[in-house]
Amino acid sequence: LAYDSSSGRISGYFEDCTGWDASTQSPQFCCSFYFTGILEGKQCTIYSFYPSDSAADLITGTFELISNKSCKIKLQQEHGGCSNVRHFSDSAQVFNLVNAENWTQIRFVTLQKTYFYSSPSLKNKMKTYLLKNDWVCIHKVIEDWAYCSYFGKKTTKAWIKLSDLNKN
Repeated sequence: LAYDSSSGRISGYFEDCTGWDASTQSPQFCCSFYFTGILEGKQCTIYSFYPSDSAADLITGTFELISNKSCKIKLQQEHGGCSNVRHFSDSAQVFNLVNAENWTQIRFVTLQKTYFYSSPSLKNKMKTYLLKNDWVCIHKVIEDWAYCSYFGKKTTKAWIKLSDLNKN
């Protein structure tokens, strides 16, 4: 979950899986979606969707701050796979803060592949890259660049072109 105090926008990404399929060496069921909204006081309407299917999978819901360390999310209906993992439409799901970070946005990659840069310049392209629908936690935005964290097998903190991410 991220909050941009200048715009009042919250953004977040939820992902959880359950069950194990030994033949594919992967979880049987997964629930994942991106959400965003403009916080007014302690609550707002959120718009949630799976990153590659924002039009067909759009589901509205509510977000509410319970305290400075917890919030709850309720959706009008379930995203695909979510009914096997966690029910967001039956009742509000509560989340508690584990680690506080200073993120202003959470966004996802819209291109098939995008690279990280060691500084906000095309001259400083790294070998590390992200694929479509990978999500990043943005610390700051400077002009056309976002300094962000990606949590994969290892954490990468570097710059990425803002144009390679979804519009918030």
